[in-house]
Amino acid sequence: MFSVQSQYGYLVVQMLLSHVDKNAKSDPRIKTCIVTVLYEAVLISAGNSTGPSVLEVFNNLLRHLRISIDRKSSDEHQRNEEIKFEEVVVNTIGKHLLSIQ
Repeated sequence: MFSVQSQYGYLVVQMLLSHVDKNAKSDPRIKTCIVTVLYEAVLISAGNSTGPSVLEVFNNLLRHLRISIDRKSSDEHQRNEEIKFEEVVVNTIGKHLLSIQ
């Protein structure tokens, strides 16, 4: 992300949001990794005012959080992975909120 010019940082965020959408039904570990990278990208590009709106990022992440909560697995291991994903989503939203204050 540091090698991406600041005016293009929003493209990385958009691509990651799209990647999360494409993997909505994937293993929670995959989604967790994608959102973890999104978390870092949001932190790095926080100073840049262009790109996806705050609402777009929030709506996308909240939608995935809702899907995860609604799709509770009966398998304990799978459920634990979903919980990790949910925590990463919440942390990413929280950091994004802090970056826009």
